[in-house]
Amino acid sequence: MKAFRVIRNVVVASVVTLGSGVSWAADWQPYTEAAFKDAKAKGQTVVVDFHADWCSTCKKQKPILESLLKQKEFENVIGLSADYDKEKALKKELGIKKQSTVIVFKGAKEINRSTGTTSETELRTQIAAGT
Repeated sequence: MKAFRVIRNVVVASVVTLGSGVSWAADWQPYTEAAFKDAKAKGQTVVVDFHADWCSTCKKQKPILESLLKQKEFENVIGLSADYDKEKALKKELGIKKQSTVIVFKGAKEINRSTGTTSETELRTQIAAGT
């Protein structure tokens, strides 16, 4: 009976762990100037995704980017989602010409950027360059 309880406790602990998801990083946050400035000032890696709800490429990028930032290797990466149609000042400041643009910063320094990339491997490499 004791062995059964031990096995049951291990199974329950495993289910609870799996049920909570294997999420290491915080979910993507909507872009705010304060969050962006704070993360850059702390020297953190920040991924800014310029998306538009009507953009088919953005719709392909979204699940890939969300999945990547939930992986352990990116547990300290901050993901900020900037609405391409609303963040006009930020677009001008960063020279954004098209939606589906992803920029990786390490602190205040831009590490790299891409537009229209839907390859998980390429996006992983791009984010990893900032970590």
